Amino acid sequence: MAARLVLVGLVASLALVAAALVLALPDAPTAEARRALLLLGVAVALPYAASLALAAAGPERRSRALSLAGGAAGVALVMLGPVVTLLVLFSGFASGPRQLRSIGAATLFVVAQLPLLVAAVAAHRRLPVAQRRPAAWRTSVAAAFVYGLAVLGGARFEQWHAGGGARARQTGHAALHTVRGCAWAWADAHPGAGYPPDLAALGPQGSGCLDARLAQGDADPHRIVYSPAVADAAGRIPAFDLCVHPVRDVRGGAGVWTGGETGEYGTGPAEAADGERACAAAWPTLLGRAKHCILRAATASPYGYPADEAAFLRSVAGCIGSEPGSGLDAALAGRDVAGDRPTLRYRGSPPDSTGVVRGFELVVAGAEGVLLLDETGARHVAEGREPTRADPSPLSVQERDCAKGDAQSCRMAGAIWGNGLGVRPDPARAAPLFVAGCEAGLGMACLEAASVVGGASERDADPSAAERLWKRACELGEQEGCLLLARSMPAGPAAVPR
Repeated sequence: MAARLVLVGLVASLALVAAALVLALPDAPTAEARRALLLLGVAVALPYAASLALAAAGPERRSRALSLAGGAAGVALVMLGPVVTLLVLFSGFASGPRQLRSIGAATLFVVAQLPLLVAAVAAHRRLPVAQRRPAAWRTSVAAAFVYGLAVLGGARFEQWHAGGGARARQTGHAALHTVRGCAWAWADAHPGAGYPPDLAALGPQGSGCLDARLAQGDADPHRIVYSPAVADAAGRIPAFDLCVHPVRDVRGGAGVWTGGETGEYGTGPAEAADGERACAAAWPTLLGRAKHCILRAATASPYGYPADEAAFLRSVAGCIGSEPGSGLDAALAGRDVAGDRPTLRYRGSPPDSTGVVRGFELVVAGAEGVLLLDETGARHVAEGREPTRADPSPLSVQERDCAKGDAQSCRMAGAIWGNGLGVRPDPARAAPLFVAGCEAGLGMACLEAASVVGGASERDADPSAAERLWKRACELGEQEGCLLLARSMPAGPAAVPR
């Protein structure tokens, strides 16, 4: 009877491991995570499959089969019991019924190990004396313990190794923001020079803002590519492009990060083989991709920016290669434009007396209107016609309309300053614009104003101002304002206006 219970326990254990795997694999976030789960499941199931194989091999190996089954069951109880207990305790965070069923199968597996262990011991004692192998118990338990440690250690290593992608992405993200912050600080300290000519100017031999490694462009496993704009006639560099791309592959993916003198940035997946071509594709907007390619072309040429559209097309080919979906080559001059897809027109300024092209105009026409970008990074808009350099920026238009009492324009101007859309981010300038939109009757502007004044640094935060803004948002019908106000008030929901 005990021997039959052992066989049933072995089969049930294998079935429960398989069920937990089948249920968990579809919810694994990445291919690496699915592979790690599959390897872990196979490793856990292997001793049980070996016990069944030994039991089927004949009476002379039955003692080894029972001792292996008992050892595996005991070690599974000790090692997997705490893991499954934690899974049960935190099952409320499961993303769906399938995950809950997977946790249930893992729980049943651990629970089944106790009767399996008891049955294996009882069955071994009932064997004929000639078939008993007392030493097999000691060796099997020791082998199972070492094997269990190896499985859990391998799973932990797999998790750590797969996490290399997340660590690499954090490194790339941090490098982008560190270098960009140092470039902003340099421009503030050198208003006549603009932005730095290279990364070395920010390193130990320059401003000292970057360490020697970052100043050399090394953010392992990434490479930092800094592309300054062409200096104007006074020697001032008005803009820059920054790309942090992988130079070696990392399990889980290293990713690519792009940015510039404004608060905008882009990111995306990338491999070492993509090289710098991943940079243009990472920009989320056509304007960002085009500007990146223009500055990369200017950095590589002693003659400054591309002289005309044909030269720009050649630089685009070298900048993005055959990257699908980049949209640059198709958008230039309206080529192959479908629907409301944006189009581009590029114009280089006449070369100066030294033959260097120091300016350009890039016109982007799309469903939301026409925008002109010049070599300083400034953006210009006009109504009903193509803009020129003399036209105002989108920010100036929104600020002008905000001054006339348009609440939505106040909110848009605040968002431009807050998020750095075409400008360097400045929450201090965003806050009064959001407040103006709130006072003009726009509830969402009240929420955004509260986010700026209440989410500022601990030194500058103003909780009472945030509460007043939440109250105003609530009065204007924004339920989120009511909830935030209720959480902040000691009196609770009863104090919230209805």
